[in-house]
Amino acid sequence: MKRLNIIMWLANGVILLSLFAYLLIKSDGYAYIETNKVYEGFRMKKGLQQQLESGVQKESERLDSLRMELKMAMLRYENGKDDQLKKAIELKQQELVLREREAKMQYEELADKYDSQIWAQINQYVQEYGKTHGIKIILGANGNGAVMYGTDDKNITEEIITYINKKHEGL
Repeated sequence: MKRLNIIMWLANGVILLSLFAYLLIKSDGYAYIETNKVYEGFRMKKGLQQQLESGVQKESERLDSLRMELKMAMLRYENGKDDQLKKAIELKQQELVLREREAKMQYEELADKYDSQIWAQINQYVQEYGKTHGIKIILGANGNGAVMYGTDDKNITEEIITYINKKHEGL
């Protein structure tokens, strides 16, 4: 009998949660977006990615040129075993390693900068869309539960902070 009561309570709970979720989703003013699709489909992202790839191509050509110089110097060294040339080769190798590191760091910094610019613009546009279309909350469906835009009357952050702190303190 106890087991049946527990099952009934659980079934009622699932039904109530399902009903609540259904009403929440069906009510006006709520929406979600697939953030990865938005990001990938944003033209600004495509343009900045082309700029980034163009810069990578130019730097790759410079590094290839330096590698070719190094190979030529190594061939000359193998033929003559000149100590001066050996030192020059070592310096070229160090220069190549340094330039490769710098190129990688510059690429990562620029990629991060572009990502920040892209997301800032996406967030601004999503907020404008929400205001224009009377949408109160736009959720980002990317697995982390991020809210892309919300009206102040739907923001319960302070209430949640108070609640969880009281729970944590045992009140």
